[in-house]
Amino acid sequence: MLNTPIIGLLYSISVILGVLNSGGGGPPRGAAPGGGGDNANKPVALDSLQRGNLAYELELEGPFAPLINYAAKGHKVELLGTAKANKTDCYKVKLTTKGGQEMIYYISTTDYLVVQTEGAVKVMLNEIGMTPILNMMGSDPRANQKITMQYNEYKSFGGIKFPVKQRLQYSALDMQIETSDIKINEPIDNKWYTMD
Repeated sequence: MLNTPIIGLLYSISVILGVLNSGGGGPPRGAAPGGGGDNANKPVALDSLQRGNLAYELELEGPFAPLINYAAKGHKVELLGTAKANKTDCYKVKLTTKGGQEMIYYISTTDYLVVQTEGAVKVMLNEIGMTPILNMMGSDPRANQKITMQYNEYKSFGGIKFPVKQRLQYSALDMQIETSDIKINEPIDNKWYTMD
């Protein structure tokens, strides 16, 4: 198991989602940190959506990565009009990645910060770095259900504004994520990459 506290958090969340999505059975075999299970070393053919999800996963530019240089990445955007989100007047923008994933962004009409995003669970969990949960869901049809993320209290870190409070809503799950500090381009201690 990797020596990092986030693995425990991700596993706890995967257990919650596994219980919600499987009627109480928890995550499937091999979903726990460290992998394993019956199909641990067997190659699996990926469909175009799965390949698109993997390409999307590689975008490490921040929580709104698909919007950054979207045209150069082959993504398309469409202004759907205006709407209220989180009590804020917003532009409602649909983004379709070149892999076919769709997301709706609600962007404040006053400061142009992202207030809320909506999309399929499989796309949104990638956006917030919870790919292990997405992998646990596999081909579960509920992975296509809508998930909503609200972004609050933007603060500047090294000149970059970041939402320090995020609210994830999916089915019976309503989770708050708070960020206390962000370090930009600082070296990472090798201890986080060692196996115990």
